[in-house]
Amino acid sequence: MAFNTLPHLLRHGLAECHDAARQLLVLLDVIETSTDDGPLRERIRRHRDEARRQIENAERCCELLGSPLPAGHSGVARELAGVPRRFRDAEALPPLIAEAVVLDALIRLERDLAVLYRGLGVQARTIGNDDVNRLLEQCRAQCEDMAGMAEERRDRVLAEAYALR
Repeated sequence: MAFNTLPHLLRHGLAECHDAARQLLVLLDVIETSTDDGPLRERIRRHRDEARRQIENAERCCELLGSPLPAGHSGVARELAGVPRRFRDAEALPPLIAEAVVLDALIRLERDLAVLYRGLGVQARTIGNDDVNRLLEQCRAQCEDMAGMAEERRDRVLAEAYALR
């Protein structure tokens, strides 16, 4: 599909973010049930609400651009959201290693989304749409924050798993 204008490209990027945020919700559910870390579980619950707002923000951004959200697909997000299932089906991992694998998938998805939001924000600023940029920057910051917390937990889990060997 040809992208004839920057707003057209921006709308299709928003559709990819919309799908990625939907996949993020799937991954957050898996992590919430697989961790015994209370603060992380609480942060996951808050981030689930943020991910729902990211979905709404993608729709709102398209409204601000004057058109509905097109259908979108994020292959990377779908691949990462499927990581826990593939590892669970392939082999029985020790619980700490399984948690680290799932957290790593979350970190990668959050970082990927943050990069997408940052790039789309540049596009929004280029076309002079500060409202869209503001919504995208809010989403980017949420993803960066969640990735940071997940990295801290993953690192603790890996250290604990290594100590048990």
